[in-house]
Amino acid sequence: SNFFRGSLPSEIGQLSQLHGLSTSFQLYRNSFTGLIPSTLGLLNAVQWFDLTWNSFTGPIPTELGQMTSTLYFYLGGNSLTGLVPSQLGLLTLMAEQIWMQNNQLNGSLPSQLGQLTGLTLDFWFYSNSLTGQLPSEIGLLTAMTSGVNLNFNSFSGIMPSELGQMSALLSNFFISSNRFSGLIPSEISLMTSLTANFRLNDNSFCGDLPPQVANLSLQVSGWVITTGNSIGTPCCETLADTYTCAPTFAPSIPSIPPTPS
Repeated sequence: SNFFRGSLPSEIGQLSQLHGLSTSFQLYRNSFTGLIPSTLGLLNAVQWFDLTWNSFTGPIPTELGQMTSTLYFYLGGNSLTGLVPSQLGLLTLMAEQIWMQNNQLNGSLPSQLGQLTGLTLDFWFYSNSLTGQLPSEIGLLTAMTSGVNLNFNSFSGIMPSELGQMSALLSNFFISSNRFSGLIPSEISLMTSLTANFRLNDNSFCGDLPPQVANLSLQVSGWVITTGNSIGTPCCETLADTYTCAPTFAPSIPSIPPTPS
């Protein structure tokens, strides 16, 4: 970190051949403002890309998906808006961390992020304004050992059962303070390596906790599910689904006697 401020010039993308930029581009903890130049996508040999904790605004350039050598990708702690580009799914060599937290990103999370199968540590999208269903493809991030954090967004719908495929996860699975609803899938019990910090609190989960998942809780410290949910309450009552709650039989309708002629 330094005390740089102002906007980044678009010409910065022409530094791709500068000695030292072949591995690292770090401008974290400064006071940069304005848009992230799309020309940064030309730095396609950079392995460590870090713009965290500045004041960048506007959308994430889709051209950043051209930085195909990136192992660490950090844009957290800015004021970025708009959608998460699906082109980030092209960064398939990413083997460590992606930080997108503490921005103002909206829309749904692109399913293409499930192509980042080399990720082992942080998948951070917490404290944004993301909406919609969580893509089931996130369950393909099976090399993750720690740091799935989607807290403080507005994701909705059911929790994908495919997340149970993340069986290498040791700690820190957070999807608290969203709008998830429905049953907690029994496949979550396949996260058998998990030992610390599993938090689903403050959503709209309902129904009984599957016994397999309840057994998993015995080995995990920092297990928080029931707080702010409706575990144990039938989902039909929680979701006010009158069709689900209705009797399964059809009530008999009394016959109407014929009108006398």
